[in-house]
Amino acid sequence: GADNIARHYKFTLTKMFEEENAPEYGVLVEDDMVFSKDFFDFFRQLVPVLEADPTVWCISSWNDNGKAELVDPTDSGDVYRTSFFLGLGWLLKKQLFKQELAAKWPMSHWDHWMREDAQRKGRECLFPEIPRNHNKGIVGVHSDEAMFNKYFRDIAFNTDSSPALGDVHRLVRARYNQDLQSLIESQPAVNDLMELTDPNSSSALNIVLYQALPKADTLQMEVRVRVRVRVSEGQG
Repeated sequence: GADNIARHYKFTLTKMFEEENAPEYGVLVEDDMVFSKDFFDFFRQLVPVLEADPTVWCISSWNDNGKAELVDPTDSGDVYRTSFFLGLGWLLKKQLFKQELAAKWPMSHWDHWMREDAQRKGRECLFPEIPRNHNKGIVGVHSDEAMFNKYFRDIAFNTDSSPALGDVHRLVRARYNQDLQSLIESQPAVNDLMELTDPNSSSALNIVLYQALPKADTLQMEVRVRVRVRVSEGQG
């Protein structure tokens, strides 16, 4: 299964980028996805960041942590950076494939391979708060109904037909890191994690906590190595 998938992706990328007058960018999705109305426009708005910042190597329309209870549906314009490759709907440059990936494309588990430092080289992907595609395939090579219900069924889906992403150059690494540092430094210090569940505490703010898990041997576990927890102001 994984071997066939890797060959299929290699064939598709080669066919797309080796043709005469090949496009400068390619968008890859799986065949069991549905798309938001702004799916292509989302990529279009972010391509200038890909061109301006060599530390960005892909744009994803997916958010592994984008379950409906963990995201704010009004945040359709929010975009972040991540070192984790998100492959369920993504854009890459022809130059990346032809100059770096094509000659050493793996025989199996291509997405695992994309997450290795040898390919990533310290670069990051852009991804949305609210995913722009939604998985409808309950059963697949690496998925069954139980896995689908646990990881995919409740993923949020953008319904805003034309959200503006604003000044996308805020996502260039230097500015992004500076803004993130300023945001963190502007928040009150938390002395006890219990404060985060106390609605009367000044520290009971809207936060996001990521917990890194050990790399697992199975695809099902490895592709979701972060657990997202949102604690909203005023909730116990």
